[in-house]
Amino acid sequence: MKKLLTISLAALYLIGLPISVGAQTAPIGSGTKPARLYFSPASGTVAVNASNQFSTAVVVNTNGDYSSGADVIVTFNTSELEFISGSYVTSFYPSQAVSMSSPSTANSSGRIMMAPVILAPATGESATYSNGTGTIANLTFESKVSINSAVTLDFDFTLGSTTDTNVAGFDTNGDPADILGGVTSATYTIVAGDDSPSISSINPTSGLANTDIIMHIYGSNFDTTTGSVYIGTRSASITSWADTEIVIVVPQITITSNSGPHQVKIRRTDGQEATYIGYTYLAPDSDDDLVDNGLPLIVWFGFIPLNAAAAYLVKRKWFNTA
Repeated sequence: MKKLLTISLAALYLIGLPISVGAQTAPIGSGTKPARLYFSPASGTVAVNASNQFSTAVVVNTNGDYSSGADVIVTFNTSELEFISGSYVTSFYPSQAVSMSSPSTANSSGRIMMAPVILAPATGESATYSNGTGTIANLTFESKVSINSAVTLDFDFTLGSTTDTNVAGFDTNGDPADILGGVTSATYTIVAGDDSPSISSINPTSGLANTDIIMHIYGSNFDTTTGSVYIGTRSASITSWADTEIVIVVPQITITSNSGPHQVKIRRTDGQEATYIGYTYLAPDSDDDLVDNGLPLIVWFGFIPLNAAAAYLVKRKWFNTA
């Protein structure tokens, strides 16, 4: 990557991008190279997801000096980590001089290159600069090491060099200067994340015990491989299975009174389970209370209740039943 730290008219920034101070006088720097680059989290344990991935952020702190951009090279051990994706955060440096290294390029070299900047202002407008602390990029990696093993991220940086990682700012005369005085690497211990399944709700929460009821089970981390579902101890027929929703046919049971609430349990293929108590079986009408086509023996005709024999005649006359 071509390096240049000049921020003035007819000058080139870090990688050859023209930058102007416009009508504003360039800030005066402290001359102490106060800027620092580090990762967040800085160290400790990081939990990987089901795909063994985790994310970290690249952070700059100018410690009071003004900056117009940075030229950053993150390094990693390709036997420990695989770079999956990266994105700029534009709140501190709103533009990018170049695209971030692609995963294929980064993984072949173990280096991720990025150049977030503040572009030159339009003619007649004043230049703006950033100072303080800000996240400049988010990076996602896949761990290649076993759980409880360590991985390291670092910066390609040598104090005073302009061919590696730099932060563009100003010296005590207001002239462009590299103000990066130090970087901090990060060492993480990889731990397993919590990807246990969880049921948040079911719909419906009740249904006739002698009827095929379609139930939707909602939640998270069900996985995408079909497992098993139980209502109480009875296995349910599965219609569809996705990571956040499962559709089943509730198994029928024989009861004479309402029963429940029963436990709904899902079991992933890896054996992990989630439970939810909340389904009630509703007792069907008794066959003893029904005549041949299922109409009640006691039928209200107007406001007069009819006995079974009269009800049967009413059925034949008005409902054309035998």
